[in-house]
Amino acid sequence: PHPPPLPTSAPAAAGGCFSGDTAAMSDDYDPTCGSSGGKDVVFTMTLASSRTVRLATADSSFDTLLSVRQGSCTGTETVCDDDGGSGVDSLIERSFSAGTWFVFVDGYGSSSEGSYVLCVTFP
Repeated sequence: PHPPPLPTSAPAAAGGCFSGDTAAMSDDYDPTCGSSGGKDVVFTMTLASSRTVRLATADSSFDTLLSVRQGSCTGTETVCDDDGGSGVDSLIERSFSAGTWFVFVDGYGSSSEGSYVLCVTFP
C-alpha cells in the first residue's frame, strides 16, 4: 500500500494533524535514533519548493521516534529524532528541499506502540 500524502505546498498558516494507531502495524523500518522492533507508519510529504517544516508527535500515547527519508521508503535517512519534544515526544524542525519526503512515525522499541498524533506545520 502507498503511504497517505501529507499537505503539499500548503501556505505557511496551513498544516494539519494526522492520527492513527500503530498497534495493528508491523516493524518495517528501523530509524537510526532508537531501538529496533517498534511498529511504524509512513506518510509522504511532497514539497514544490524548499521550506521549513515542523514535524511533531505531541499527544501520542507512546515513546515515539520520527525519521525522514528522501525519494523512497528505503532512501537514505536524512534526519531522525527521539525525545526532541516534550517528554518522550519527537520533534523535527528544519529546512527541506523540494521533492518527495517520507515521514516515519515509529516506536522507540518493541513495546512502544499505540495511538499517535503527527502534526505538520510550516513555521
